[in-house]
Amino acid sequence: MIFSNHLNNLHRKTFKRQQGKADCGIACLASVISYYHGNQSLERLRELSGTSKQGTTLLGLYQAATQLGFKAEGYEAESVEKLNEIDKPVILHVLINNNLHHYFVFYGFDKKGRAIIGDPAIGIVYYSKNDLNTVWKSKALLKLTPTVSFEKSITKHQVKKEWIYTLLREDIRMLLVSLSIGLILSTLSLTMVIFSQRLIDNILPSKNKENLVLGIVIVALLLFFRNLLAYFRGKLLLQQSINFNNRIVNTFFSKLLRLPKSFFDTRKIGELIARLNDTRRIQSTISSITGNVIIDLLIVIILFLSVFFYSINIGLLLLGSLPFYVVLVISFNKRIVSSQKSVMHQYAETESNYVDTILGISSIKSNNREHFFEVKSQRIYTLYQEKVLSLGKLNLRFGLFSEFISVGITFLVLLWSAHMAFSEIIKIGEMMAILSISSSIIPAINRLVIANTQIQEALIAFDRMYEFASIKPEYSSHISKFDSAEKEANLTITNLSYRFAGRDQLLKNISLQINTGKITVLMGESGSGKSTLLQIIQKFYKPESGTILFNNQLFQEVSFNYWRSLIGVVPQNIKIFNGDLLYNITLSDNPDDHKSALLVCHETKLDVYFNLFPQGYQTILGEEGVNISGGQSQILALARALFRKPKLLILDEATSAMDRKTENNILQLILSLKCNLAILLVTHRIKIAQIADQIYILEKGEISIQGTFDELIKTDYFLNEIPIVNSLFN
Repeated sequence: MIFSNHLNNLHRKTFKRQQGKADCGIACLASVISYYHGNQSLERLRELSGTSKQGTTLLGLYQAATQLGFKAEGYEAESVEKLNEIDKPVILHVLINNNLHHYFVFYGFDKKGRAIIGDPAIGIVYYSKNDLNTVWKSKALLKLTPTVSFEKSITKHQVKKEWIYTLLREDIRMLLVSLSIGLILSTLSLTMVIFSQRLIDNILPSKNKENLVLGIVIVALLLFFRNLLAYFRGKLLLQQSINFNNRIVNTFFSKLLRLPKSFFDTRKIGELIARLNDTRRIQSTISSITGNVIIDLLIVIILFLSVFFYSINIGLLLLGSLPFYVVLVISFNKRIVSSQKSVMHQYAETESNYVDTILGISSIKSNNREHFFEVKSQRIYTLYQEKVLSLGKLNLRFGLFSEFISVGITFLVLLWSAHMAFSEIIKIGEMMAILSISSSIIPAINRLVIANTQIQEALIAFDRMYEFASIKPEYSSHISKFDSAEKEANLTITNLSYRFAGRDQLLKNISLQINTGKITVLMGESGSGKSTLLQIIQKFYKPESGTILFNNQLFQEVSFNYWRSLIGVVPQNIKIFNGDLLYNITLSDNPDDHKSALLVCHETKLDVYFNLFPQGYQTILGEEGVNISGGQSQILALARALFRKPKLLILDEATSAMDRKTENNILQLILSLKCNLAILLVTHRIKIAQIADQIYILEKGEISIQGTFDELIKTDYFLNEIPIVNSLFN
């Protein structure tokens, strides 16, 4: 293996290194995407490929590439020589040291017959054909060809610009007014400079008191007017800041709510909160740019012109300082950006840890693990502070070098202007004016250079927000052609299969029927795929293959909103919001909804249980239902589902926390509802299964057996379970 420093620029520029040991596969995919002028973050690729701590499968890379607009083709080559037929980058699955699964990007052969390899753990290297043959034992490769749906970076950047323009569009007029006022303020900043020069060179030597008084009055009026303009401009920017904050947070949160549920399944709450908080960085930078940076830029331009008016030589001297600042920014920029990204990522980890710990406080206390989580949180927060410290030191060094340049330029201007005054090239007043202008222009340049750090931070924050906001929403405003009042909800599932990204099939050729007037029971052990099947039925996940028919129409043609208006769900994990009972049933503050909920509870006799609450329907349940029991939570969830007047009722272990008497009453209620509903009941208890019209047994992702209770009671599955209850309601 020979390392190379002479490679095609495209290979070198587009190659991506891995961030961790598990990222080699997605780093290769990112390199191929970049080769074709695309751009995707490793985080996004982790999600699409199902990358775990153990890494990524070739199947996961295939699925991710397909979703990103590639035509993905997997091959098993006969030999290394077959790679001669490939003229574009491909991903190779290799085995390092005969035990470490790894991925390479193969770019082609050079003139010496060596393979140009992108190793995400090392960099760009050359392999001889024998060396490549040694590690490429599987001969498996993934060929990726971009299709018309592949999004190039230019397109993505254009979409980004359009998104930020949409957010700022309403503020443009206000910002232009602010800019105009800023231009006036920058011009007025010369007031004292010009007056001081005239005072020293003309007014005092002539001892003209009238001109002195007139000059002082004019200067006072101009400064007073300048302060009024600054106050008015400050009010404009404050209002713009409030408006923009509302707009960007509401827009971002609105987009979050409309993302697929699978998005939230792979995200930590703290990470989402951290990205919401990123809006403050963006707004702070916009306020800084419109409030300070533009003013400083205008001051620099106007003061430069003023210096050239007094002395071309000193103007050229100041102008010559700019390349030093440019070199300083270029030399520090990459490190600062990298450190800022690291700080934001670690902040999100810290936020997630605190949220996760607080939500799990009951488990922590019941297991006496306070000390462990205390130490863990301290460790994570300390790591965050170390990242902040590292960034702070970098900024301090950047600021120090910037100040050194400023001091050097100030010294040279002072020396040169004094020399010109001694040589009587300029007057004393003009020298004082030059020094006064220089004392303003150099700090302004310095502030502009330092502002680069804040701008870069905002760009990173914007990219982090846009990464989520640009994800395709779960549904659009599309209205299904079946959006009409359905009297029944009959669901036919045929040969349905599903797998999570990069994993083996979880559901295999599932077929079942759910009909109005019938209670369908789905039984199976934990991990058999029951919950995943329910997620598919709720349109949270898309099946890999198979068909689902709703009233003999294709399931995918039924809009998300409409379908979910037809179903009511009692999940295993019930979310209780921090509000009263009635609010938690309706998830609404509409009085009409509250009246309807009261009527539903009365008709179903669930009000018998709710009237026992301390303040009835006005009882505050507390966050996560801290003030009620598990059984009461399940009754509430049933009321919430029935309030929607569904056509399909999905019950996932809906009575598992209830006492025997309450459970029997709820089962009687379910039996009374089935004439008007299709009911899918998920359970692992034989007692509950007795009310079924049809039972499906799910084992290892497949329907192993189906039939009525009487038919299945004699099968091995039931005989191996707990003793059968002879009578349901004895």
